[in-house]
Amino acid sequence: MTPYFYNIEKQLFSSELLNELESFVLSKLDSFLSYQLGNGKTDGNNYYYAEDLKAIPEIKSFIKNCHLECFPMIVLHKPNGKVIKHVDDPNKRNTVIITPIHPAVGYASTKFWQDENCVAVCEFNIGSSTFFNTQKTHSLTNNSNEYRFNLQLCFNEDFETVLKLYHNNMLFKE
Repeated sequence: MTPYFYNIEKQLFSSELLNELESFVLSKLDSFLSYQLGNGKTDGNNYYYAEDLKAIPEIKSFIKNCHLECFPMIVLHKPNGKVIKHVDDPNKRNTVIITPIHPAVGYASTKFWQDENCVAVCEFNIGSSTFFNTQKTHSLTNNSNEYRFNLQLCFNEDFETVLKLYHNNMLFKE
């Protein structure tokens, strides 16, 4: 089993939703919060989590059709920004499904680390989704002059559990 990420072969969300979210994010750039580490520093991630995101019909339907409890958020990385090596504070985010939104070309990959060694690189494709293990050390560098952002659906369950449900066609009701 892949302990870091798993690319889904099909598109989970419509192109219309991704276009809608692109406009949504660009209109709310000032609403994103920097993720604060325990020492008062930031890790390079910026996020948006609010009721208006959950109210978007396609997202609302997706959550309703999932057998596990999950919640949506948008994660944003600033132009030419860097996310330091880190393991996410779970906060019901042990596993996420990441769907890249922007930029359409040159969307930065994420590196996974063990000690000082890069052990895996997750490449993303716009419109396609990836199961992502937030409990493994990861980082990224956005070497673009554009914002990098994605839709994330967050699960409390561990990566292996969520992926097993997906492979057994038991994660989604439809």
